Order: sequence, then structure tokens, then C-alpha cells
Amino acid sequence: MVAAGSLLPPANSLVNTAAGFLRLELTRPNITACAANQTQSAATAALDAKVKAALQTIGDMERQAWMQSEPNFDNPGSGAANRCMPHCELCSLTGWVGQVQCVKTVTGANSYHHNETQTWYVGGGAMQSPAGQTLYPTEWTSTGSGGKSGASWTVNATGAGQLAVFTNQAGINFSRANAEISVFNGIQGTPTSYTDYEYQWLPFSGPMSPVTGSRTYTGQLCDTPAGASPQCTVVCSWNLALQP
Repeated sequence: MVAAGSLLPPANSLVNTAAGFLRLELTRPNITACAANQTQSAATAALDAKVKAALQTIGDMERQAWMQSEPNFDNPGSGAANRCMPHCELCSLTGWVGQVQCVKTVTGANSYHHNETQTWYVGGGAMQSPAGQTLYPTEWTSTGSGGKSGASWTVNATGAGQLAVFTNQAGINFSRANAEISVFNGIQGTPTSYTDYEYQWLPFSGPMSPVTGSRTYTGQLCDTPAGASPQCTVVCSWNLALQP
């Protein structure tokens, strides 16, 4: 069970409103059905109908309250839900939180193919503040699969890094702040396993929170299992928000 106090204010308000409606209904006189002039089964059916009606009343009040409050919570780009990132309680943190994600797609000769998704979850630990910037911890994950004639592999690697955030005339800037992560045998293969490498995406910026965007990289080398002149496409996207 999640305590209402651990939620963002708009969600907290909705939970408290629903609880208030429930308390109101529970303070009403006991629901009864008289069996004096009808069979016990008929009285039970009548009692069941009254209980359903009471619960429907609660549901109707909750629905009305939600319809009035939901736009403040869920409007794209402005609602409170837009600032909530679905990973490891990031909603409860202050500062910049969110994620960067890069998807590699590689094809080549001899049925070569490789698909890999790398994600950087931002936040979740202590920040550092060297001169002119703030460093946020990142949790890096890499998953995927691939293969070629006579070989196949799966990707499963994790690591920890840092994201640097600083402000200048260009706006709010974000860049990787750690040495490239490499995970020995992070690509488990048959007959050969390989080292998986963190993708080194280029810095990006935005004018204000939330900072969202995407960028596509084509025609460049990728750190993937060796193939015959593989063609690599990487699509990176980001969604970061400043939590109060």
C-alpha cells in the first residue's frame, strides 16, 4: 500500500478526496432490509441492491472529483504526471530526474543484425556541485540481442555514471560526465561473448523544464559484435524534468 503522503500533491489530493467520500458513506446509518413481509432470499437480494447503490454513490463522487482534478494532474507538458518518471521512486526526489535512451539498430552482410537499447536513469542518489555545474548520478542499463550466420548473442549489462547539468546562454545543458562504461561479457554469445560499451551520446540542451527531444545518428561505427561493415543507426531521446 502506498501512503497518500508519499505522492505528489495533485495525486495526494485525489486520494484524500476519495477517502473523504468513503468516510462520509461509512458514517451513514446501517444499511438494512426488512424480512418481515418477504422471504430471506428476497431480503438478502434487497440488501445487496442497497449496498451496491451505496458503493455506486461513492464511485460517482470519486469520478466527478477526478474529472475536475485530472487535467491539473495529467495534461501533457504541464500536469504533475508529466514531472513523474516511472523508475525507482524518482518522483520523490528533488533536482533533475528522468531518463536518456538510445536505441541501436545495426545490419550487415551474412545476416548480421543487432538491436540494443541503452537507458540512463537520472537521479536517485546524492548530487555533487563542482564549480559551475551539478552532477547527478545515473543508472545505466543495456539490453538487446543480435546475431549473424553461425552466431547469436544477447545483451544484458548495467553500470553507474554521472550526468552534468549547467546553464549558459544556450539554455540548460546536459552531458555525460563519466568515462565510458564497459562491461566484460555484457554481450553473452554463442560461440563467442563480447564486451558491451556505453554509447557516448552528444550533449543536448533545452530552454526550460521539462527538457525533451531526440536525435538520430547514422553512418557511424557502433561498439557491437564484429560484423562485415555493419551499418549503424542510433536514435537517442531524452525526457528530463526539474523536481521542486
